Amino acid sequence: MKNWIIDRLRNEGCIFTEVETQLLIPQAGTIEDLMKMVEIRASGVPLEYVLGFTKFCGLRIEVERDRFCDPF
Repeated sequence: MKNWIIDRLRNEGCIFTEVETQLLIPQAGTIEDLMKMVEIRASGVPLEYVLGFTKFCGLRIEVERDRFCDPF
């Protein structure tokens, strides 16, 4: 499964596929959830949105779509 994820993401142009795979696997509750997350990421959605969080200066910051966008 891990190699499939790496290959799938790499084929779509993701650069840090091994790291992304290590982040995605523990966030998925089931294999189906994991496959859905991989497909969403492969479609170009930023990893932070797929995971629902990012880390910054040791802090875990919850993210949602539209939160990084300039509203103006």
